[in-house]
Amino acid sequence: MGRPGKTTRKDATAAHPDEAMAKPNKRQKAENGAASSHEESNKIINQKMLEPESRAAIREAYANAQPYTHTVLQSPFDPELLRKVRDEVVNNIQATYKETDLFKVFQTGDLGNLDKLDKDIAKKLPTLMRLKEALYSPEFRAFVREITGCGELSEKTDCSCNVYANGGHLLVHDDVIGTRRVSYIIYLTDPEDPWKAEDGGALELYPLVEGQNHIPEVFPTVCHLPQFNTMGMFTVLPGKSFHAVQEVFAVDKPRMSISGWYHGPHAPEDADKASLQQLQSLTGLPGQDDAGKTYGGFDGSGSVTPCRAPPGCPALLDLSDADLAALVRYLNPTYLSEDAWPRIHAKFAEDGSIQLQNFLKRSVAERITAALVREDLADGLGGGKVPDYRAGVRDGWSAVGPSHKQRYLRYDGTAGTSSSTDSCGALLAQVRDELFKSGAFARLLKKMTTITLLGHRSEVRRFRPGLDYTVAHYGLITKDPRLDVVLCFVDTTPTPASGSGSGSGADEEPSTSGKKSAGAAGKKGGAAAKAKGKQEAAAAGKEGSAGGVSEDKALAWDAGEVGGFEAYLLAEEDAEGTMAEDTYRVEQDESGVLNVSAAANSLNLVLRDEGLMKFVKYLSYAAPGSRWDIAMEYLPEDDSDDEEQEEEDAKVTAKEEVKQKVVVEEEEERCEEAKEEKAKPGDKNSGKKGGSKGGKAQAVSGKKEAQAPAKGKRGGKK
Repeated sequence: MGRPGKTTRKDATAAHPDEAMAKPNKRQKAENGAASSHEESNKIINQKMLEPESRAAIREAYANAQPYTHTVLQSPFDPELLRKVRDEVVNNIQATYKETDLFKVFQTGDLGNLDKLDKDIAKKLPTLMRLKEALYSPEFRAFVREITGCGELSEKTDCSCNVYANGGHLLVHDDVIGTRRVSYIIYLTDPEDPWKAEDGGALELYPLVEGQNHIPEVFPTVCHLPQFNTMGMFTVLPGKSFHAVQEVFAVDKPRMSISGWYHGPHAPEDADKASLQQLQSLTGLPGQDDAGKTYGGFDGSGSVTPCRAPPGCPALLDLSDADLAALVRYLNPTYLSEDAWPRIHAKFAEDGSIQLQNFLKRSVAERITAALVREDLADGLGGGKVPDYRAGVRDGWSAVGPSHKQRYLRYDGTAGTSSSTDSCGALLAQVRDELFKSGAFARLLKKMTTITLLGHRSEVRRFRPGLDYTVAHYGLITKDPRLDVVLCFVDTTPTPASGSGSGSGADEEPSTSGKKSAGAAGKKGGAAAKAKGKQEAAAAGKEGSAGGVSEDKALAWDAGEVGGFEAYLLAEEDAEGTMAEDTYRVEQDESGVLNVSAAANSLNLVLRDEGLMKFVKYLSYAAPGSRWDIAMEYLPEDDSDDEEQEEEDAKVTAKEEVKQKVVVEEEEERCEEAKEEKAKPGDKNSGKKGGSKGGKAQAVSGKKEAQAPAKGKRGGKK
């Protein structure tokens, strides 16, 4: 009851029912409008799906799904209204291209709050706004809670539109960020062109490695195609709900979807086990990161010691005749020329990196190239072919994970143990074991870089198109300088219709290309000491290639559009949530990024300084073939050790100079005595005696001059 003399709203309505119905007050208008809008929004949802019997079936299937709880709702929305949503998105929303080591996608801004942020755009998207209201209505939130058992949900709205065009992809992750509790994906692909497996773009679900918590397997066990008017949904579980978007193979058939999350009132338990936190962890895990990895010595030695000149070879000359004989079995002879070393060193010293093309001799390179072309063809890989996840996993090759950090094949066999000694893995392993692990090669690298090496570790790798990659993560941040030496092989051979030849480019004039590097200065002024990302041609010689080369294939690798290049970038350890930049393939001088393109028969030298991360960009199915490489990591001698050695060498040189000076003075005295004796009549042997001693002095002096250039090179390093 109201106070005397006053009329309550209830009384007023009762007193004038006709008038109240004819002219409702403002509050009633708002309530009625909201109810009407709510009813209209709910019409977009398939009401049969919300019936008790249907809910029970969905809930049971969700709970029993593998590899973790999830569902794909079939026809959850009115198909005609969802077509309108698709048309509104296509015609009115702008998407931004984004690319990192993890993904390649077009993405819109926040659709969850679009009606508040940009009302003009929201007016052009009435059906989309109705869909958003329906998804975040109390009724549908209750449905989500019932189906997933996720517990309490907040009222936060969070969604956007993602478009994966041809080549688009999203690598393995678990979706854990902040308070996300349930993820959903509504597919808006072309309703007139049903999606097929050969189109790619599947939602891949990954199980955990047996017996290991929070570590995903290498390959997915469940894949869902992005069919129009289906809705994927799963509970966000730290270190468990691992999934990915397979690369889109279809051309002119974009994979469009609305992706969003229902949020809880607080972050989930075990949030520190999430994939993002694993990528940002500075604590390495054995088998995944640098933790536990050891270095081997040269020439089969188990000890890590400075690789210096072999016995019988002058300390400042480094390479012996035996070294050169061992190296010439594999290398393009032009790289063994003393004329080439200063040019290579100058470029390396300036940029901290260099790419040496046509590196192996022709006969060796042709055998490797023939093998890789043959094996890619047998495995159905490259050139736009749809790959099989287990392609190439045989004959010494095994898949390497975990998939949220990497996926590629590693050759675990050795030369001669493969089913075929002419297999690409066996041939590369032979080059690694007989060349790259040798003291002779370490001494050659010193000629090119002036760096004394202590030890090495290595892998023979294969990155398959449409499947493989590595991801930048903090477990691999460089703590002390390392010299990366990678011998890369890719298919640049012409098709039979366009010519023939190995495309290896061996035994031609040496060609070098340097890429200016980026980041913080390191001990040796290496890859993090520079900040320029543009490739230059060095003056080391004319670039050439023996045999035929497909310009289209070579250009695809060099441009980087198909991936497969190795990228170095500076980690921002103090920036929470920071990983690779949204767009890292840049040409600006101060980019902080070094990209090393994949090239046939090329040796890439990069001095990797403290604070750098590196990754091999996901290799697209459109690449001409696999990327094959020998990835060597050499341990350089510490600067302090280097300086001590230089001081020791200087002392030795000084003593040698003193000895030479004494010898010269003694010879001069003897020459003077010889002249005096010669002046005496009847002494026939005095001239011969002086000539002999003078010849000896000249030989010693010649040795001293020969040492001077070597000393100068070492001084240049310091």
